[in-house]
Amino acid sequence: MTPEELEAQQKRIAELAKATRVVEFELDGTIAQYELFFVHSYPTNGGMMYDLTITYEEQETRHRIILGKEYYEDFGLEPEHVVAMAFTFLLQKKEPRHTEGTSTQMHTQHKQCTTQGALESDLGSTARVHGMHPPP
Repeated sequence: MTPEELEAQQKRIAELAKATRVVEFELDGTIAQYELFFVHSYPTNGGMMYDLTITYEEQETRHRIILGKEYYEDFGLEPEHVVAMAFTFLLQKKEPRHTEGTSTQMHTQHKQCTTQGALESDLGSTARVHGMHPPP
């Protein structure tokens, strides 16, 4: 392997590590964890959009998330931290995860309202995300 190829490989490994978060949370009195991998991130006019993969209990699911700025800027949070908090909330509530297709509009609206309420009520303590620093 040439030095240039080695450098390119190391750069790619660093990018993958940066895009991956391991999230620990409490579930039924024990510590559980899941892996959150940000496949793509796109800035939008009103915030961010993410394509991501979650691996939890040996099951992988894919998601597209649209996150408004008001959910992270007003609180001084990284948008990725808020995404992790939202998924932690849903896993703690034992919401069923879909592995194929998309959620129905009604189910999605329920999740949005439920998650919004959780984020607005307790932004600081829902999850501890490795590699990210919550606000003071």
